[in-house]
Parts: sequence; C-alpha cells; structure tokens
Amino acid sequence: MTISLKGTSKNWHMARDRRLWRDGKEQTPGAAPQRAVTGFATKPESIRICRPLGCGSFWLKEECSSVGVSLWIRLCQKFFLSFQKSSATRQMRIFRGSLKGYSCAFFICMMSLLVLFSSGCSTAGNKADVNAAAGNAGDMPPPELNTPDLTDEYGGRDSLEPFNRSMLVFNKYAWRYFVQPIAIFWGSLIPKHGIECFNRFTENVAFPKRTFSSLFQAKFKYAGLDFSRFLINITLGIAGFYDPALKWFDMEKQDEDFGQAFAVWGIGDGPSLHLPLMGQTNLRDGVGTIFDYAFDPKTYIYGGQGFTILNESTYKYREMDVFMRANKDPYELAKRFYAFERYIKINDYDRKERMNEYMQALFEQDNKQFPSPETDPVLQQIVIRGFKSQGGHIDTLRLGMVDIGDDHGSWWVDTSLWNTDFYNKGYIRSVEVIKGKSDMPYKIWYQKNEDAPLAIVLPGFGAHYTSVDGTAISKILFDKGYTVVFFASAMNWEFMDSASSAAVPGYPPIDASDIREAIAAVVKKLEGKGLRFPAKIITGYSLGGMHALYIGAMEKKEPRLKIDRIVALNPPVSLLNAITVIDELGHAWKKWPQDKVFERTAVAAAKYISIAENVTTPYVEPEEQPGNGEDLAMKNDKPNGANGKTAKPGEGKETSGFKPLPFTDTEAQVLISYNFMITLDELIMEIVKKTPSLNCFTNTWTWGDRTYFYRESNQFSFMDYYKKFMVKYLSEKENRQVPMEEIERNASLVSIGAFLKDDPNVFVIHSSNDFLQDKSERQWLKNTMGARCIFYNVGGHLGDLSLVSLQNRFAALAEELKKKTDAAKDSSQK
Repeated sequence: MTISLKGTSKNWHMARDRRLWRDGKEQTPGAAPQRAVTGFATKPESIRICRPLGCGSFWLKEECSSVGVSLWIRLCQKFFLSFQKSSATRQMRIFRGSLKGYSCAFFICMMSLLVLFSSGCSTAGNKADVNAAAGNAGDMPPPELNTPDLTDEYGGRDSLEPFNRSMLVFNKYAWRYFVQPIAIFWGSLIPKHGIECFNRFTENVAFPKRTFSSLFQAKFKYAGLDFSRFLINITLGIAGFYDPALKWFDMEKQDEDFGQAFAVWGIGDGPSLHLPLMGQTNLRDGVGTIFDYAFDPKTYIYGGQGFTILNESTYKYREMDVFMRANKDPYELAKRFYAFERYIKINDYDRKERMNEYMQALFEQDNKQFPSPETDPVLQQIVIRGFKSQGGHIDTLRLGMVDIGDDHGSWWVDTSLWNTDFYNKGYIRSVEVIKGKSDMPYKIWYQKNEDAPLAIVLPGFGAHYTSVDGTAISKILFDKGYTVVFFASAMNWEFMDSASSAAVPGYPPIDASDIREAIAAVVKKLEGKGLRFPAKIITGYSLGGMHALYIGAMEKKEPRLKIDRIVALNPPVSLLNAITVIDELGHAWKKWPQDKVFERTAVAAAKYISIAENVTTPYVEPEEQPGNGEDLAMKNDKPNGANGKTAKPGEGKETSGFKPLPFTDTEAQVLISYNFMITLDELIMEIVKKTPSLNCFTNTWTWGDRTYFYRESNQFSFMDYYKKFMVKYLSEKENRQVPMEEIERNASLVSIGAFLKDDPNVFVIHSSNDFLQDKSERQWLKNTMGARCIFYNVGGHLGDLSLVSLQNRFAALAEELKKKTDAAKDSSQK
C-alpha cells in the first residue's frame, strides 16, 4: 500500500451516478431517456445541478454550449497570439503604461467573462424546473454506494473527455521531450537557491492578481496582507528575491485567483477542461486564468510568463514526472485531485486560521480519545517510548512521512546533472521477462564495486518503483553496501503489462511466481554485464512482504535465485481477511452527514498533503540520540517481560520529536480506503482493457470515454474483485470451478507455515496494531516464527517505517548478512 493522494451544499447531489438526489428523492423526469448502468439508473441530460458556492447563486447547466466553448478557445488563442506576435519594443511600451495594451487585455477579459455567463445562461433553468421534475420521480431510496465521488459536481462535468484526454497526451510528450531538455539545461546552469529566488521574485511581481481577486471576493484583510507582503519583499527582500514578510513577520502568500472569485460569485464550474501546458482546469477557472494573466505585470514583459513557467517546471519536475509514470490513467486522477484542490482553495481551507477553526470545531464535535495500545504477552512486542499511538488507522498515515535521508538535500534541483539526491542516483532500466510482452521497467542503484551483494525491494499493493516509502527502504539497503533493485508491485498496471502471466493478478502463488521470474531475468541481465552477487536479500513490505515469503517457500523447494535472507515488513497473514477489512474502511464515509462527505474528504486530504510535505523527520525515542556511537538497532529494544519487568505503552519521557497527527479516526479510514480504491480502479481497467471477455460491467472501456465505466468500477469492492474476476479467471484457467475457500486457503501464510517455522534466514517485522490483522493472526505468526518475528507496539499498517528504531533494526539485519558474506570472501581469499 502507498499512501498517496480534491463545496458543501444542503442537498445531496450524487453527480457521479448521473442521478440528482435532493433530500433523498430522485429528481428524474419520467419521460426522459435513460442510459442503463449496472447497479443504478442514470440521470437524463436535461437535469441541471446547482452549485451554491460562497454568497451567490448561479445556475449553470453541466454541459456548456459548444458555441460558447469554441468562442472562448478562439478568444484565448487571439489573446496569447497577440502577445507572441508582438515585438519586444511593443511589449516594453505596454509595460511602460500604454493604455491601449491594458484596454485590449481588459476587453478580452470582459468578453471571456461574457462567454462564461452566456454559456451557462444559454441552457440555464431554475429551481421550479427541478422541483417539477421531482414530482415524477417517486420515492425510491438512493442507491447503496461503496465509494462516493463528487468529482463531477465540484470539478466540472467531463463532457469533452476525448478532447481532454488528447490534450493530456500532448502535455505528457511535450513535458518529456520539450520541457525536460530545457529544464535539465536550466537546472544544471542555475543552483536550486537561485531558482528558488527567481520563483519568489515572479510570485512577488504577480501580487496584483492575488490582491484584486481578494478584493473582488470582499476579502479585504487578505488583499491588505498581500499588498503589504509586496511592499516588504520589494524593499527588504531585494526586489522580492527573498521573503522577509514570511520569515520575519509570518505573513503568508495569499493564494487567490480569479477562478476563486468567480466561484464565490456563484458561477458554476462548467465542463472540465485539460488545456495545452495549462493542464487540468474547467471553464470557469480557465476564464479566470485569462484574468490572472491580465492582472499579472509579467504578461506585459516580453518572455515574462515563459520564464516563470520554465522556472516553476524545473523546480517541480520530479513531482510531475512521478505522477505521469506511476499512474495508468493520470488524467482521471488529475481530474479528481483538481476538484479537491479547488474546493480547498475556494473555501479557504489552505489557510492556517481557517483550518484551525475548522479543526477545533471538528474535534469538539467528535471528542474522541484514542486508548493506549494493549500489550499482548504472546507477541512480546517492543514498546516505543514517548510515542502515543492514535490508533492503527491514524498511525498508518505516518507512512507518507518516511524520510529518504538526503532527499532534496542537494544544492541543485532534480533536473540538474549535478543533483546528488539518492532518488536521482537511481537508474530506470528494463528487461524482457515474457516473450512477446513489453520490457519490464525497474529502478536500480549501483554500488561502485562489482561484487556488492544484491537487494530486491518488493512494494505493497499496486505501488510503483517511484514510491517514496520503497525508495526510503532502498536507501537503507544501499547505505549498507547493497546494489538495490526496486520493482513495481505484481498488482501494478505496469507489471501486469510486462511481467504478469495472469490476466487477473491478486493470487499470491501465481504473483510470487511471476515476480520470481522477473527477478531471475534482472539478475541474468546484471550478471551479463559483469556484476557478481556474493549474497542476495529480498525485502518486501505489505503485500510485497507476503510475496517475498512465498518466493522464499518456492526457493526452498527449487533453488534458482539462491536467496540468502528474506525480510518482510508488515505482511498480511490472510489476504482475503485483509481485503475484508479494507472493504469495511470503504464505508467509513457513511459516518458523516451526506452533505459533508466531500468537504470532510477534501479537508482530510489537504491536511495530509500539508503534513507530508513538511514533516520528514523519523521518530526518535527519547533515549536514542543518533551519532552517539551506540548500537541504536538494539538499544532499548527490549520486549515485554525482559529483565523481569513489564514495559507499559507510552512509557518514558515524552520528546518534542513526537507530533500527534490532526486527524480523526474516520478521516484516516477514508484516506486509506481512497488510496486502495484508486489502485483497484487501475487494476480493473487494465484487466478489462487486456481481456474484454472478463468485463462484467454494462459499459465498456474505450480510450476517449471512460466516465461511465469508472462510475461502475468505482462501486466494486475488493471482495467483488475476487468473486467476479479472480474466481472466473482461475476456473477458466484450471478448467474447473475453483471455490472461494480454496483461494482463501492458498492466499494465506498458513499455507507456507512449515517454511516460515523452519527457515532461520526468514524474518518478519510487524506492528501489533496493524488493522489488517486480527489478534489470532498475529499470535499465529509469532508462535510460528518465534524470535524471528518482531512486533512493535505502534505504527498501524506500515506507519512503523517512520520509526528510527525499526529502520535501524531492519538495517542491522541487512548489515549482518553483508558482514557474513564479507567474512566468507576474506577467508576464501586467504
């Protein structure tokens, strides 16, 4: 699993089902045409949706008229081409105060705003129309939903999906083959500090768009703060290259734009748009961008906006590159995240004071205290002092705060040829695993010596080889002298495309066998280049840990890879029991009022992103001080009952190193579930795309129209996946009816219990409050493996990776193997 991760209304608008619900009643004209979708009826195209944002109320039909869209695009083209064709002299005249240039820009803005209003008004209705439609709807209750998704309502209807997807493809290749070479040159020429200064300068110059946007929203305080920031930074900050307003006066940038102003006025989103270079937006915010440019002084300086885009792209290149590489359908995710982002900004949840007020009211309402984790004498877990567990779900969110060590520590940005961050030291390589399929990509970090031992890292459910958590584990192994290879998960779309023998992944015996073949192909390729591996270690986390253990059992029967050690971090004992728990998490959103679901989800995501970007220091116990020369892996790691004393949860003096996370348990459950469901969507899409005969949905997958397909697949639970995909696939493969009981039995570590009990080179590191395991499963694992199974008392599912104690213990297991290998090599040379 990889944690990765977009207003309010009194009425529950289920736009994602193409059905409008108000007060629990379906708003559907009786005679309107319907389009069948499995599990629920559809909303006719004539229904309008009201989006009462801010103080205004503006009714805008979901589908904007094509004439209005065309006119808007032509105006955009004329607006930007006029600046492109202008000479540098003309641009300078405009900058010096030519009223003619400003008047043209003002005219374009007014025309764009007119198009925005007319596009909505051309098909606008009123509340009477909708209420009249309700009379024919009957009193049928709303459908039971597994996953709410109000992206359409708050991000804009995707009526231009083919065009938008084409623009994403254009942006993807433009980014990789046009922007990347320029960004590499610029990032290698200017150190990171210089690029940061340029970014601050361009932001400071652009203050008018933020100030006027705040004024148009009647946010006079924010307008005053932003103008004050400009004055302070333009003087004390050396023309804005530095930000003393923030450092000295704690005055943050007021991130306002005209799209937010239009939303507060009550203008609806309009259709979703994905535009060249601009990326994801919608009609309202797209028109708002024209106003942003018009009020930005850089627009009137020749090359000003181009320089700004180049500088920002250089600084944010890795984030965009990883997003494009790691996701099968980045367009769908971009659309969802954009809806979250805009909601957060429009409602000012990106501001500290607004968020603090919200959080105070929220916790007063929930008023939930998290009990200390109970000790289990059977597990003999290691107690982490000073760490107050907030429950298994909230502890799990710490996974996104795992530190890579020297990440972003270089003086150069990621695109620079001189960057020395660990992430950028790795190389993306590929190898043919299955003849006839595309080569399987993987990431590798080479040691300088050719006879270094090899470490294989297997990630959790659906994770990619660019994930932060897997990279952090890879760095630990690399620092101990290993050449490290990082794979994508067997349940990742990229592995399915290149190395999976199964049309439906998720059955550990088959998946582990496929991973084993992939490892063999990589080892063969590396050895063909002259590398020699005196020792090999496989480590996996979450589902990857389960796969590592299955590979070990296969190697025990038929040695091929010659694996010397296996370390599994937080592996589930029973895969089907784990997915049952995940399915239960998928209903956590139902604990919230229906009209608050999107708000609570968006706010939770905003908090998570903010914390993950700022908190990167792993938790150190009060007694542990790195650098004192002591063995941190073993110090204070005494299980309950050691030396005749019983350790108590939370025992020891608290340290400022521990910071509780500002989440409720329900928020944590929703975030975790949402992360799992994104990967499940990708899996289902890839299965149906590659094997259409397995499609059990009413709608089919097509390149330019996936909206209806996603609306069905989003309602699939993990148990649905196994019952409707896995059972069918295995039954056809084996030419017999394979029962779920057999799948459940073979997808459990109990099936390889003898191997786990007898092999002394297999280790498991776990947490005793991992919500994907129950008490009996933990006890079985401990009784089976004994001292080779280590439990920590906190961390949830993989959140324990943020503990220095666990990182050091894991590093010690790798270091021990390397020392044995080095000693054996020295003795053979003598």
